[in-house]
Amino acid sequence: MESLQGEIRHLKSRLGVLLDRTVGHKRSEQANQKVIGLVTVESVFEVENNDSSVGDPGKPCVPEADRSTWSKQIEFALSCIGYSVGLGNIWRFPYLCMKYGGGAFLVPYFLYLVACGMSLFFMETAIGQSTGLSTIRIFNMIPIFQGRFLEYHQHVQTIFITHLSPLPGLGWAMVFASGILSIYYNIIIAWVLYFMGMSFQWDLPWASCNKSWNTPQCFSYADYLNLSAESGNISFGVNRTAGILRSAAEEFWLYNVLEISETIDVIGGVNWKLLLALTAAWVLTFVCMCKGIRSSGKVVYVTAILPYVFLTVILIRGCTLPGAWEGLKLYILPDWSRLADIEVWIAAATQIFYSLGPAWGGLITFASYNKYQHNVLRDSILLPAICGFTSFYGGFAIFSVIGHLMYITGQNDHARLVRQGPGLAFVAYPQALSMLPGSAIWSVLFFLMLLSLGLDSQFATLEAVTTGLNDQFPKLFRRRHVWLTLAVCLVEYLLGLILSTKAGFYYFELFDNYATAFSVVLIGFIETIVIAYFYGARRLLNDVEGMLGPMHRITRIWWCLAWCLLVPLMILVIIISTFVTHVNQAEERLKQFPLWAIAVGWVIACLSFVQIPIMAVVAVIKHGFDWSKLFLPNTEWEIVVQKRHEEYVQNHR
Repeated sequence: MESLQGEIRHLKSRLGVLLDRTVGHKRSEQANQKVIGLVTVESVFEVENNDSSVGDPGKPCVPEADRSTWSKQIEFALSCIGYSVGLGNIWRFPYLCMKYGGGAFLVPYFLYLVACGMSLFFMETAIGQSTGLSTIRIFNMIPIFQGRFLEYHQHVQTIFITHLSPLPGLGWAMVFASGILSIYYNIIIAWVLYFMGMSFQWDLPWASCNKSWNTPQCFSYADYLNLSAESGNISFGVNRTAGILRSAAEEFWLYNVLEISETIDVIGGVNWKLLLALTAAWVLTFVCMCKGIRSSGKVVYVTAILPYVFLTVILIRGCTLPGAWEGLKLYILPDWSRLADIEVWIAAATQIFYSLGPAWGGLITFASYNKYQHNVLRDSILLPAICGFTSFYGGFAIFSVIGHLMYITGQNDHARLVRQGPGLAFVAYPQALSMLPGSAIWSVLFFLMLLSLGLDSQFATLEAVTTGLNDQFPKLFRRRHVWLTLAVCLVEYLLGLILSTKAGFYYFELFDNYATAFSVVLIGFIETIVIAYFYGARRLLNDVEGMLGPMHRITRIWWCLAWCLLVPLMILVIIISTFVTHVNQAEERLKQFPLWAIAVGWVIACLSFVQIPIMAVVAVIKHGFDWSKLFLPNTEWEIVVQKRHEEYVQNHR
């Protein structure tokens, strides 16, 4: 009976908080003194202010008063665009369009973008903005996912914090995933820097086969064009030996850039060119991020806008080339029969999830720096739409030039010319650019565009790490952000040195296939369930209304439906398809990697995700199956959201 009465009192208290927040009414001073259990609101913050420990993961998740905000809200928009519009929009989306029915692929892609992509974006940015907290602190909402929770003792009017682990919970899983991604993402930026540096010469080094790294199997399209012109058959030179030869661009990529060893077992020593480029990439990252959003927020004015300028210039040039229409037809002409293929829908859902970047912590982190009243709902519709249309727009620039390459070489086997991932960005497209008049200029523009795209994405993933550590250990790092950023960059640089060896590309593929591909979708699924069901979709919408004012009833119903049903289903489909893909490719991967390498890949994959189930089990063992403690939002979390709302009302009354 006492337990039932306690639950009734708890629900009444929570209902009062939600009603006050919905109407945007400032709570009275008397309400601020209201005792929740036997702990007052003020006593919660007194614990925060008087605690002398440094980096206590159990401290109440109160936003710091001096937490930075974006100097202009356009910086938030540009940062999110830069984060979402990454290298995958250039080297993966166009390939998927070509592979899965051209324009027909746009149907499932934009359906998923509207139904699920915008909902995911809104969910993460709304919860980040309403609390002003990073990923680690933000999931203190549900005890079983944070690694510690509050116990209220009636005989002592204070809060006892029980620690389960120094690295607990869902928030830490996101930080680890972002940290792992940052390690190998910067090697891509290193490749881009090297290609861009090598582009500053009129005769591009991947245009011909007369270089020291070329093999007898090398062919250049320029040589074959001369041979074909003499024979009167433009396709003769390329097609007759295509199965055993490598293009000059491919040999430059394999034997000059990567200096690739035979297998992953053969480290082969350090690739000094890549080591220098990797060092430059990390130095550039640190310089842009050393002061957090105060520095990166200024850099994105350049890095987020320049890619659109370069894409437009390349598109205009590409569309004026002979054969451009053949490439564009390959890209956009719809094959409507492909819509009956479930694989097409899965590919569209997967592309939406990875391109927008939820579950990494970047969106939550960026939104946590917003002003409380910022219109996050508007941004959650516009910014994903910009990301989707940028992907589509970028494909025109890519395939217009690829069409020209097909035209002048007579190579109709587009599967050989166009591959997703690094093969498109570092082999096929440089090869196509090398055949244009003024090829060096176009090459510099292209790789400068890739550099801008890569840096923007790196800023977000690394910001999730540094901001998480900053908020978790404020007394240690709050005034030492430059040193924190330097330490994080240095540690990740050292961990990524293996990628600059001659076996580095094998380790890159290992990271890319295992380290984050599977774990991040699991993290995203759990995050969605936690926010939509345990914290509550309605409660989050109430928080949004506290920031933006009342919503229309139909709008509330839509967001609840999307968060509680559509988004979890989409992510579940991605999880199942990813698992099935790994199972089906198990034999092929065993040929590509030895067993020990695959084991290492799965260990790295588990580093980020495994903390969630371990901490959940520890919580259950320590506190039993008290579901109200394990799965209901704790009182402290509601205090944090309410306090942020009250501060805004006080400053704007």
